[in-house]
Amino acid sequence: MDFALEDKGALGLNLSKDADFVLEKFIDASKARHAELDSASHTKEIPNQVRNDNLLAKQRGFTLAEVLITLGIIGVVAALTIPTLMQKYHKSVIESKLKETASMLQNAYELSEVDYGLNHIREGFEANNPDKAMEMFEKYYIPYIKFIEVKKGEKGVFGLLANGAEIYFRRTDFDGGDNWATTYIIFCENDKVCKEINENATSNTFSNNKNSFLLYTDGCRDGVWAMYNHTRETNLERCAIKEGAESCTALIIENSWHFPDDYPIKF
Repeated sequence: MDFALEDKGALGLNLSKDADFVLEKFIDASKARHAELDSASHTKEIPNQVRNDNLLAKQRGFTLAEVLITLGIIGVVAALTIPTLMQKYHKSVIESKLKETASMLQNAYELSEVDYGLNHIREGFEANNPDKAMEMFEKYYIPYIKFIEVKKGEKGVFGLLANGAEIYFRRTDFDGGDNWATTYIIFCENDKVCKEINENATSNTFSNNKNSFLLYTDGCRDGVWAMYNHTRETNLERCAIKEGAESCTALIIENSWHFPDDYPIKF
């Protein structure tokens, strides 16, 4: 009986040791597995962290230096292109007004020709006399053209048109005497330009050929006679030296009412 009890005690002790051993092995295996999982998780996080860092870098935007460089480039491009664009626009405004004004004058001539007969505009009136110029203007122009304002100058008449342009009507005693051939109409882009006209100047210096141009009142269908009396080469030469201001106008008319690329006067 005692032997049996001792055997049972020994057996229980052995079983207890075996259980402890198994438990220890299980704990070791569990720790090893957790270590593997932690290692794998850390390995996977590295690419994610890299991607997150790259995303944050992209979301941070431009640096101050990059912004300043970009603004500098934009400024240089604007400085080079805006003046050219403004000049082209200014030229187009002048071209449009000049063509429209010449058309108005031509239409007035043709209508008044019906009322007063051929070459009526060539009738004589005293040169450099604003009162006589106003009489002619009231008879041959005002009834056929819409003016915003008409006023006398020192030696001629100024008429402000509905399109914003202004004309200066004047008979001079230059260029061979007091006759129809010395009667001029000067086109001005606006009234401010016409105010700059020196009424004591000669006929060839009334206009600056940039935003004011010389026209004639003798009824030429295209506004000026220079395009009929001179070649284009001659008109280029005359315009360049301001020998004949009507030649500058002729160059524009011949180019379908646009400044030609080789227009000799620079803006």
